Amino acid sequence: MKWKRYLPIILLPVFLVSCTGFEIEKSVEEDKEDVDFDIAIEEYGNPSITIEITGGIAAKEEVEIGSFETPLLDKSESRVNNIKLAARKLDGYKIKPGKEFSFNRVVGKRTMEKGYKVAPIIILSPEGPKGSEDIGGGVCQLSSTLYSAVNKAGLKVTERHPHSKKVPYIDEGYDATVDFGRYDLKFVNTRSNPIKLNVIINNDSVSVKILEDKTKENRKTKNAPLFQRGASSDIY
Repeated sequence: MKWKRYLPIILLPVFLVSCTGFEIEKSVEEDKEDVDFDIAIEEYGNPSITIEITGGIAAKEEVEIGSFETPLLDKSESRVNNIKLAARKLDGYKIKPGKEFSFNRVVGKRTMEKGYKVAPIIILSPEGPKGSEDIGGGVCQLSSTLYSAVNKAGLKVTERHPHSKKVPYIDEGYDATVDFGRYDLKFVNTRSNPIKLNVIINNDSVSVKILEDKTKENRKTKNAPLFQRGASSDIY
């Protein structure tokens, strides 16, 4: 019969597809042996698990270049609340080389609609500096801690304003007051790599760490999915 002459032609594509599928599956299985799973758990900031599939070499390399800690002396609920809200904006924030960071731009205006509360502040009156209260009080401790960490890291500060009188949580000359629309804290990432801010607020202190991402460009990551976990209660 004529159809017998065409049987090999009909069966050939089926055979090729079958073989190709086998080779692909075999290739995937072999590749699994050459892939390393590097699991990095962030210690600071919003807890997360980063899984990086790299070609046998862990791609992520972060090095601390500066840090500072200040004691949390005034633990009033409203003041700590304000510090935590601002810290959430800063924690994990990345700055590319040559870019300028602005505290007020990143944190935003401190308003009651955003959850900020009235807390103690220092104002400059005609009679001189004196204590008062305003929305967002306490945030200056975070900006002062960040300013000192920036100095430790040797980054270029482009704007900084001292308080009108000494504050109890940091030595004179190391503070940095902020007031949206008036006083800001700004600095430039003068490193050759991106940097990241890590902020930790606990019952006794406010701390800021600055990490430099020294990941080698030739370490190519094939896949890097990020699995977020809930925030730890002792971070904010």
